[in-house]
Amino acid sequence: ALKRDGTVVVWGDNSLGQSDVPAGLATVTQITSGSNHMLALKIDGTVVGWGSNSDGQLDTPSDLSNVKSISAGKNHSIAVLNDGSVVAWGANTNSETTIPTDLGSVKEIVSSRGSSPLSGNFAILEDGSIRYWGAASAIMEPPTFLNNPISISAGSLHGVAVNQDGSISAWGSESLDKLEVPTITSKALKVAAGGSHSLAVLEDGNVIAWGKNSNGQTNVPSN
Repeated sequence: ALKRDGTVVVWGDNSLGQSDVPAGLATVTQITSGSNHMLALKIDGTVVGWGSNSDGQLDTPSDLSNVKSISAGKNHSIAVLNDGSVVAWGANTNSETTIPTDLGSVKEIVSSRGSSPLSGNFAILEDGSIRYWGAASAIMEPPTFLNNPISISAGSLHGVAVNQDGSISAWGSESLDKLEVPTITSKALKVAAGGSHSLAVLEDGNVIAWGKNSNGQTNVPSN
């Protein structure tokens, strides 16, 4: 969790040091988590990481600066710079850290943390278009009509986004009903994808969930 004072609190599994927040870490503006590593973006545009470094996902380039947003995938890390360029490091099993040469100016990147060894990235460009690279590109490629989404998230072999009109689009693998978006009576504001399920926050304050429910992950509490 990122606190209002710019400090970070982490809890849960700490077998690989993923809960060991570096001492003195402060002035943080964004945090993101991969499978077993964490990244924090500081107000000065630098990046701090901790947890597993099995694939070099914590080997932040020494000259990395002027970062405006970050994203952590399964075992890789990505930073978007103020000029819209992208820097990536860590695992490259599925070319997830090989930045497309024709990518253009990027506004935001969202990385997927798919089932091993699958991983990839969605990039929202400054012109509102969406690009994907990494594992299962034929399945994960965003719909052609998707443009300048309000929110986008990536799960395991599926993506989900909120369109400008507040509707929800889902694409990818059709298993486990994770593409069957429930009918909504209020505009959606934000989406989040888990491994095989998705959630959305609606304008009226309610939350909806759909997809795999083996552990009750789509049983939204009534209150």
